[in-house]
Parts: sequence; C-alpha cells; structure tokens
Amino acid sequence: MNPIAGMGGALGLHGTDGELAAVAAERGAKPRSHKRAGRAIRRLFDGIGDLDVCTVGGQMGEDVLVEAGVSYHVLFTPDGETSRSDTESAARRMAAKGVDLILFAGGDGTAVDVCNAAGHSTPTLGIPTGVKMHSGVFGTTPENAGDLAASYLRAPNVTKLATVDVQDIPSSGEALMRTLGFALVPHSNAYLQPGKSRTAPTGRVELEALCRRIADEMEPARDYWLGPGSTTSLIARALGVKSTLRGVDMVRDGRVVTAGASETDLLEALSGPKAPRLILGVIGGQGFVLGRGNLELTPAVLDRLDPAHFTLVASRDKLLALDPMGLHVDVGDEAPQPFFGGYVRVHTGPGQSMMLPVLG
Repeated sequence: MNPIAGMGGALGLHGTDGELAAVAAERGAKPRSHKRAGRAIRRLFDGIGDLDVCTVGGQMGEDVLVEAGVSYHVLFTPDGETSRSDTESAARRMAAKGVDLILFAGGDGTAVDVCNAAGHSTPTLGIPTGVKMHSGVFGTTPENAGDLAASYLRAPNVTKLATVDVQDIPSSGEALMRTLGFALVPHSNAYLQPGKSRTAPTGRVELEALCRRIADEMEPARDYWLGPGSTTSLIARALGVKSTLRGVDMVRDGRVVTAGASETDLLEALSGPKAPRLILGVIGGQGFVLGRGNLELTPAVLDRLDPAHFTLVASRDKLLALDPMGLHVDVGDEAPQPFFGGYVRVHTGPGQSMMLPVLG
C-alpha cells in the first residue's frame, strides 16, 4: 500500500508524487489509502476463505491487515518514511516468491512502480486510492477490487487474464497521459475499470456547439465549476479563458475566479448568494464522472450541491464507446455514497442528450 496515495486530492493537487507529498502534508492533508484499502480487504475475505498473505510492515500493508483481523507474514519493514523504492522492493519480492496475485493500493504512479518492478507475468490488481487512476489495472471501487481479487483467487482458471496499459503523466511535466508500463490483470467488465482512452472526434462539432451554448447562457454573478478534462475546456475556450485541464476551475461573469480550486475553496463558494453550477465531463473509455482526477469534489462538497445543478457533457461517440455503457462514481473514503442514482442525463449537443445508468 502506498500510504500517502490520494492525500493531495481534496487540496486540488494532482497526486502525491515527489515534492507534492510534502506540500500535501504541510497543508494538513489526511491519508486516505488506509480506509479505502481496508474496504477492499474486508470484501476479499468475505468472498474467500483462508489465504497465505504476505505484506510489507507497518503502514505499507500490515496495519490494514491487523485492523481486518487477517493472518499474514511480513516480507520486510521499511526504515522510517516510506518511498517508491519500498513499493518496488515489495513488488519484486512478491513476484520472486511466485504469489498468485499482487494486490496494491495507490494511484497511477504506484501502479507504474508495482508493475514495472514485478514484471508482466505476475497477475496484479489495484485498489483505487490515489488522485488520478486512469490505468486499466484498478477496480472501479475498492469493494469491486476486493470482489474481483476473491473471484480470481477462488478460481484462477476461470477468470481470464488480460494485459492492460499502465498510464501516468511523466515526471517531465507533460500534460498528457502516457503508457509507462503494462500489467497482467484479472479481467472483468463488471469490476475492473478500462484504461482511459480517446475516442474518434466524430461528435466534435455538436459538442463544441453545446459548449458554446453553455458559455453563452451562463447567468451573471453565478459561479460555474468546470471539472477537469478536455471536454469542459471547450467551455473555457468559448468564454475566452484558459482552463487548468487537470483541476476544478471556478468561473464567474466570464472570468476565472479560482483556478485549480481545493475542497476549501469550493465549500466557501457554496455560502455565496447564488448556488453554483457544476459541469463535468466523462472520462473516455472509463465512464467515470466522479472519483478520478476530481477528488476536490468531496462528499462534504457534493452533499451541499443540488443535483439539479449538475450538468454532464460528453460527445455521443464517447458514450457509445463505453463498455459497459454506463457511468461510474467512486467518491470518498468511507462506504460508497449514491450521489447519482438510477439514470443520468448526459448532454451531447444543443438539444441532444443520452440517458445512461450509474453503474457504481
């Protein structure tokens, strides 16, 4: 387990790699990996009997297993503050032992470290606890990661394995995701998220027209929150402003009032005279609208937003390419909360929309 994964999400940071970990700690960020990993572990052991479990000492795995009442043995215990080298060492040792499955908790950066250190022949599965999780190695929720792990370990000859891309934003600072490794994962359309993908821009004209209309119809003196991604950046472009692409931007009266807002910024804005409007895109290939790359939209923030003030936008082709065709939500560190339920409308063009189920 990466114990600091996801800490910077509520602060509007884009991860906790390198110096960002210190920044998150200085700003009072709280660890979230432990609780989310525990949710997966409990589901794993609800679905299967005794397992021979190996882990890393302390906060890199042992603490979660102790809390869950699971028997285990420790491969090694890190000295002092943990680092990515500890993650890589754990993955190498587990692969060398010939484990049936490496179950790790973290985000895309952790996934790259684990999969590159373990090689591509050991089955691997991620519990989503980071800020950005666009790789195809993660369960759609911690519970689904636990269920999938149990299903695979009960019947490894039944659950098929698939090779998937492990993606992250390179340390060079590039803005775009890159494939930085590969992983062999137990495959399940129901429990495993696909990797982030781009769809053919055949619905681009309608989408751009929709984004221009949204920009034109924005009310004076009202805050509009533009979620991360290239789709919502089209609204910013129509306003003549620059979006951060990887954060939630608050705009009012045609200008950016807060770029890359934090949970605190959003909660303060909720006390204004006019209720804000939240506009979100859909992650291509995955169908996520909440819980991937927009962790500043915490349960505390979402609980105070009127569902009528949510607007989802995506190209029709992006939605039709989803398999299964539905939306995903994975918010918070505690048990899942239904911020959307049933079917949700996604706007695809002026006067055009599709109703999609929320799959969890």
